[in-house]
Amino acid sequence: MTASKKLIQAAAGASGGDFYPTTLDQSLRMDGSTSFSRTFGTPTNASKWSCYFIVKRSALSSDFFLQGNTFSVSNNFSTAFDSLDRFYWSFNNSTYMISTSKYRDPSAWYHILLVWDSANATAAHRARVYINGTEITDWVVDHRSSVSTSLNAWHIQNTTVFSTALLAGSATAPAVAYQWNGYCALVVDVDGQALTPSDFGEFKNGVWVYTGYTGSYGNQGFLLDFSNSSSFGADSSGNGNNWSVNGTLTSSDQMIDTPTNNFCTLNPLYEGYGSYTAAPFTLSEGNLQGAGNSTANNCAGTMAIAGKNYFESTWTVTGNGQAIIGIMNTSGQTVVLDGYYNAVFVLGTNVQSMTFNTNDTIGVATDVDGGTVKFYRNGTLGYTASVTLTDDDWFPWVYGALNSTSVVNFGQSSFAYTPPTGYETLSTANLPEPAIGPNSATQSDENFNTVLYTGNGSTQSVTGVNFQPDFTWIKDRDAAYGHQLYDVLRGAENTLRSDSAVAEYNQGAQYGALTSFDSDGFSVDVGSDVDVVNTTGNDYVSWNWKANGSGVSNTDGTVTSTVSANTNAGFSIATFNAGTGTTDKTYGHGLGTTPAFVLMKARTTTATQWWVWHKSFSNPNNYLYLQETFALLGPDANVWGNSGFTSTTCGFRSNYTFVVSDDVVTYNFAEVEGFSKFGSYTGNGSATEGPFIYCGFRPAWIMIKEISNADDWMITDADVNSYNPAYYQLKANTSGAEVGNTSYSKLDFVSNGFKIRTNPVDGALNTSGSNYIYMAFAEMPFKYSVGR
Repeated sequence: MTASKKLIQAAAGASGGDFYPTTLDQSLRMDGSTSFSRTFGTPTNASKWSCYFIVKRSALSSDFFLQGNTFSVSNNFSTAFDSLDRFYWSFNNSTYMISTSKYRDPSAWYHILLVWDSANATAAHRARVYINGTEITDWVVDHRSSVSTSLNAWHIQNTTVFSTALLAGSATAPAVAYQWNGYCALVVDVDGQALTPSDFGEFKNGVWVYTGYTGSYGNQGFLLDFSNSSSFGADSSGNGNNWSVNGTLTSSDQMIDTPTNNFCTLNPLYEGYGSYTAAPFTLSEGNLQGAGNSTANNCAGTMAIAGKNYFESTWTVTGNGQAIIGIMNTSGQTVVLDGYYNAVFVLGTNVQSMTFNTNDTIGVATDVDGGTVKFYRNGTLGYTASVTLTDDDWFPWVYGALNSTSVVNFGQSSFAYTPPTGYETLSTANLPEPAIGPNSATQSDENFNTVLYTGNGSTQSVTGVNFQPDFTWIKDRDAAYGHQLYDVLRGAENTLRSDSAVAEYNQGAQYGALTSFDSDGFSVDVGSDVDVVNTTGNDYVSWNWKANGSGVSNTDGTVTSTVSANTNAGFSIATFNAGTGTTDKTYGHGLGTTPAFVLMKARTTTATQWWVWHKSFSNPNNYLYLQETFALLGPDANVWGNSGFTSTTCGFRSNYTFVVSDDVVTYNFAEVEGFSKFGSYTGNGSATEGPFIYCGFRPAWIMIKEISNADDWMITDADVNSYNPAYYQLKANTSGAEVGNTSYSKLDFVSNGFKIRTNPVDGALNTSGSNYIYMAFAEMPFKYSVGR
């Protein structure tokens, strides 16, 4: 066994490997030109079956899973992602279903369960689709009521079909269009039973995981696990229902990229970036091959480097082609080996000559903590670059101009050369175990959680937060009532409004209020005038953060503060009196690390600003107002003073920022890997392919602000927007009701970040050349995320 093969196999047992109840060891890579077919015999029950797939997409749009008859006859059966990446299920030419949601996440795996039960008296139960354990219930087209209760399940009958899918009945020559393009780890087909997700998996701390199927398969059922590389269509169920391959699949198409150890690939959502202006690659071979077209092309990987990683790239370059391999960060800076100049470039500077010829295999070994990037040519070290890698996310990155093709390998198959000692493959098993996550002592939704509720016009306890919140932000989604912000240090019923500079006030008697912070949520009541948090029938959203209860005295700063700090989640609340005088002052924030985002508000004086600081500001004395649309303000040392932001204190100047002896509250946020992210991006103006923002987790909540021009503070969350694209939004700086339709800002929540999908008329997300800041909190760290 080669050293590289040992490295690959060891990865499956790396950090987090004990999380999954059933480990999947391999998958099959398909490139849109192959399929499987089989002639079926007599089914156990032709009107009832279940089929469970686990797949990872490569090319987006028009991929088929199952095909049961030709498009030219009335009994057409097919299931697919359509050209708009919606889930599509056709029963015949006029009876079909199309989901409202779009599934365009190529960085993680989808678990898909199809259940056919045509004799069911309930129309909605005749054909059911579950993705990652949850049933799709929103359909833009739904013809299930037209399904005859005697309609048979074509994919397990002996019929003549035209194969345009991953799996089909007996087939003639397969068509290239619409065949599966991506990875498949498992297909479990059960003849004669309408099963539920619990027959195949379970939710484990919020993650849908496969637990293994142990039931009977029926006459025509089968299990494809692709474990036999010489016969990928072999049935492992014991039924002997084997499948034939249409097209060419070789042992090199068997990968160890699986749902229990997800590997990096080139990311079709993350193309055309970097210090080299370029367009997208033409990706193929499971997004492990990129081809340059008539212009320069580039693409980053789906996963940020972490610790010590090794990957390889083999290039074919002809004519005037150019090939570059290395790493890129979110700011577009690169550390690369450039084959055109035969040189290593670090942050744009030529630092070392190094020959790079066509068909050479270039190995790249990155050490984040050590600050080195090593370039190997055909197994021989050519140069070691020294560069700081801890101040940003860095990704594998390839660039090709004109006639160039790159084949990359992140460890999902055997490396061409033995990696240096101690360097690991780039896969989720080798990502660090997040301090907050499903395999840790605390979960994401135990530190931040969104809870939706409906007002009852009386009193009610809102539950389901999963912890006693210390900071709760409530907004009426249906009416133009202001945002209501409450925290444990200021006390229940005392509200501040993000959309107003007004001072804190006790609103309970007149407007209704949050009346208590409870063990699993909070309670609200109503007022004699307007019910801003509990109007009968109105829909509300609450965003809840956990700090650390009633707070303790903190003397780290020049003023004494009372601090409630959750250092594990990087969040604290601090209150203090600004005092008198004109000199710089500081307050202790209790985080133990430098904040990335700070909100500061005077409580006692009317019409004082919400001061905002973000780590992405070009100057530490820049600032914004939360209640205003203004572009970036400053720099002005009169706001934060010259003390800055440190691991223990934050600075301010009371004579400018506040009135003398104001009582002040601040909300302080530090970045926590896998849980929170505070960064920036630049808009590209594209109506469909806006910037991709890597977070290292699937977001639960995002707030974005354009800082180049005046614009709103846009907030969107994954509970209100339960599927992609997410276009329902609230604006922190206005009291307006929730807005959301296809003309508004849209983005996709994906397994490792979010993707901007529009350049809306309001410019809130993607004006070309404009700079944006964001803050995001996790639903699930990428190490354990499934596709969304």
